[in-house]
Amino acid sequence: MTPLVSVCIPTYNASRHLEDCLNSVISQTLTDFEVLVVDNQSSDNTLEIVKSYAERDSRFRIIVNDQNIGAINNFNRCAELAQGEWIKYVHADDLIEPHCLEKLISAKQSDSALVCCRRNFLFEPGVSEKTEKYYLDILSKRSIETLFPDSINISARSFCKATLENIGFNIVGEPVAVILNRNAFYRYGVFNRHIVNKCDVELWTRVATHTGITHVPEVLATHRVHSGSVTTGNTADRHYRKSKIDQLIILYEFVLNPIYAPLRDVAKNYPTVNLQNLLAKSAHIARRIAEKDTSVMPQWEEIQKYYPALSNISKLSFPQKITHYTNRLGKSLEN
Repeated sequence: MTPLVSVCIPTYNASRHLEDCLNSVISQTLTDFEVLVVDNQSSDNTLEIVKSYAERDSRFRIIVNDQNIGAINNFNRCAELAQGEWIKYVHADDLIEPHCLEKLISAKQSDSALVCCRRNFLFEPGVSEKTEKYYLDILSKRSIETLFPDSINISARSFCKATLENIGFNIVGEPVAVILNRNAFYRYGVFNRHIVNKCDVELWTRVATHTGITHVPEVLATHRVHSGSVTTGNTADRHYRKSKIDQLIILYEFVLNPIYAPLRDVAKNYPTVNLQNLLAKSAHIARRIAEKDTSVMPQWEEIQKYYPALSNISKLSFPQKITHYTNRLGKSLEN
C-alpha cells in the first residue's frame, strides 16, 4: 500500500544525532508514512543504528548507494525512490515535533504543492556568534511568518514579491520545515546539483513562484546548526561557494531559465530590483575574486562549464549592458 508521506532521511556519517532524529520521526501522531533512509556510503555506525530501528518498525526502508554520490544528488535520489504522495525531508541531525506530519498534511489545500511551518534553531557548541545572529535575523526579519503574519495561503504572485524583496535569503525554511507534493518534482524539477548550500532555497522558489505556498504558523521542526553541517564551513572556498557562486547561479536561473517567467513578470513592476543588473554585478564580483584568490579559481572555472554564458556576463564593464545581452540570450533559449 502506498504511504501518504515519505519521510526521507539522507545520511552520511550521521551517527552522532541520528537516534534523536529517528525518535522524533517514529513518534509522529500521523502514522501513514514510510521512513526512507538513503545512505551515502557512511563509514561510521550510521547503518547499524538505522537497521536497529528497521528491525522494530516495518515502515523503514534502507537504501545504500553503491558509491558516495554527493549530498545534493542524494537528496534527489531520495525523491526518486520515495513512494509517498508527499515527501518530507528530515536531515539526520534535525528534529520534528510529534504533530508535525499531521498538521502539515491537514493544512494542505487541494492544489497545494508546498507546505511549510515555523521552525526553531538548535545551535551546537562551536557555532560562531556571527552564524547564530544570521539565522536568528532570518527568523525575526525574513521568514514567512514575519513577511506574511496573517496569512496561511500565500499566492504565487505574493511569494514572487517577497522573493524579490529578499533575494538570497531562505524565507521558507530548511527542508525539515517543508513538505512537498511529489508531483512538484515532476512539474518543476529536482534540487539543482550545482547549488551546494542554497539548493533548498532555489527549489522552494522555483515551485512557489508557480503554486504559492501554504504556511502553518506553528513551530513543528528544529534545524540543528553545528560546526560540522554543510552550511557552516569556515574555509575560503566554502565561503566563496556559498556567498558568491550559489547566489550567482540562483540569479542566473531567475534571469534566464524559462521556468522563472512568473518571477520575471512580477519583477517588471519592481524598478528598484533589476535582476539582470544583479546578475551582471554578481558575475563580475565572482570573477574578480577568483582572479585575486587562486584557491577559489577552480570553482569559478567549473561553474562556467555548466553556465557558459557567465564568462561573457562577468566581463561586462557596466552592469547595465547586460540588459541587451541577456535579452538576446533569453530569446535564443526559448527558440
